[in-house]
Amino acid sequence: MKLAFSTDNNKLAPLLPGVTLLLVKSGSINLFWQQVKTIGWQPILWGKQLMYYDVDMLFCAGIDQFIYGAIRGFGIYVVPNCTGTSEEVFKKWQSGSIKTPEL
Repeated sequence: MKLAFSTDNNKLAPLLPGVTLLLVKSGSINLFWQQVKTIGWQPILWGKQLMYYDVDMLFCAGIDQFIYGAIRGFGIYVVPNCTGTSEEVFKKWQSGSIKTPEL
């Protein structure tokens, strides 16, 4: 499963154009974080862009309902209201302390 984290200054951020997405494959032994800049991304096409990067689940600090629907329409799960660094949120998710949608 490939995860994406919406970040700004190494902290989870609301999903807005201009944030940096950190991508990681959850089953990897050695985590390799790929950075993706979202400058110029159109909100309606976020789901399509995330599909291009094979993202299955997106973690963010907040999200607009319209963008949420557009991303979910592409089958990508969204976990809003997360706080901390991407590494902290990843560890919380692995331990089961972050509630995620049923897969």
